[in-house]
Amino acid sequence: MKMFRAILVMSALCAGQVLAQTAPAAPPAPVSAPPVSEPQVHIAVGVFKCNVRLCTSELGTGLADALMNALSETGKFAVYERENVPQLVQNNMIAGTDPTAALSPVDVLVFGNINVYEPESSSGQGCFMGVCLGGKESRIGADLRIVDSKTGRVLATTKVEGKSSTTGGSIYFNGLSLGGKQSSGLDKAVGAMLTQAVQVLQSKVPASYYR
Repeated sequence: MKMFRAILVMSALCAGQVLAQTAPAAPPAPVSAPPVSEPQVHIAVGVFKCNVRLCTSELGTGLADALMNALSETGKFAVYERENVPQLVQNNMIAGTDPTAALSPVDVLVFGNINVYEPESSSGQGCFMGVCLGGKESRIGADLRIVDSKTGRVLATTKVEGKSSTTGGSIYFNGLSLGGKQSSGLDKAVGAMLTQAVQVLQSKVPASYYR
């Protein structure tokens, strides 16, 4: 009886080995595809120039920095340091180097001229029975120039402006006035202008510049 049981055990072990050898191998785990990166515009922003009273070079530098941050946050733009723009342009003009090599990898340059700057001015908000309600208003506006860095060709120009006051504010975009309550202060006006500038750049930079 013991020998018979031993034979059964050996048979079972042999059968298990055969099944293990003949069983199909488990399929390999699927390899997840690498995430596809969204196309971006490779862009650099020059310092905004002042064309109006009270405007300072610090304001021009600050606006350029703020626009760079705003563009980067969209995920649509690969933003390069502003300091590289004058350096690359100067090298190209003086040394006569190949523009493609001198300005690579930047494809688009943005330059701005501040033409409206009113940090805080009085503005009448309306009158009723001889009583007028006044307020403080801040405005800032700029002309933007979008340039192909390889050829120097101007791709588009546009005007952007932001405005805020103690009682209400308006944002101007492509001639359309959008009213809304805002806190007073130049920071709100600047924020409105930068929001508008990002929208304009997204709409005016040709699709061929996304890579």
